[in-house]
Amino acid sequence: GGAPEGFVQTALIAGGIGTVDLTGAPVASAFIFNPLAGPVDAGIPGAVKSKTPTVTAIAGPVTARKFAGFTSLLGGNVLVSGGVSGGAVQNSLEVFNWKTGVFESVTVAMPDGGRAQHVSTLLGDGTVLLAGGATTDPSAAAPQVTGQADVFQLGANSEGTWDGQFLQ
Repeated sequence: GGAPEGFVQTALIAGGIGTVDLTGAPVASAFIFNPLAGPVDAGIPGAVKSKTPTVTAIAGPVTARKFAGFTSLLGGNVLVSGGVSGGAVQNSLEVFNWKTGVFESVTVAMPDGGRAQHVSTLLGDGTVLLAGGATTDPSAAAPQVTGQADVFQLGANSEGTWDGQFLQ
């Protein structure tokens, strides 16, 4: 099966901070932005039809997070890593499954503990590099940082839960 209707050439908007300063609560909402929605009929035969971008609310992440990493994966899914929730740095992962339009849990956690404001980069073989970042809330007066790096490989999905492994 392909992407649900309306998910082709769209962007995921999820998580973040609920206020304009860094101390706000993490946001638990998510949206799909479609810049190519439409077309709008101009009412003139042969006229170019314009597009009307849309933003559609969807079910939010499993864990509300701010300062998290979001990485587009080769198959169209999005890996969500770390971040801050409830004042604590998270070591958990989840996947936005583009085929179902739902965020789903990952069974493994980051081995070096939680991190926020870190690099999360897709590598050429489909793994994800998680590097650096803060090990305490980055909005604190003196956050602790790390130079540690991990490489994560997403595994299979079984009934809405993903497995995976951190490579050595």
